[in-house]
Amino acid sequence: METSESQTDFITRALLARDEAKATDEYYSAEQVLRELDDLLAGVSTNHSACENLPLQIIQ
Repeated sequence: METSESQTDFITRALLARDEAKATDEYYSAEQVLRELDDLLAGVSTNHSACENLPLQIIQ
């Protein structure tokens, strides 16, 4: 099975995040993450200039 570079990068980041969570015993539920993302999006939609401060890969 062929895996693209972006898929490989995604898997690498996921494994690093897993290892960090195990090492620090700091876990977040999907609901927490989604709530924070919703809050970020709400802030951006009310303040479009905030988009200029976001990392490029997020707004692409």
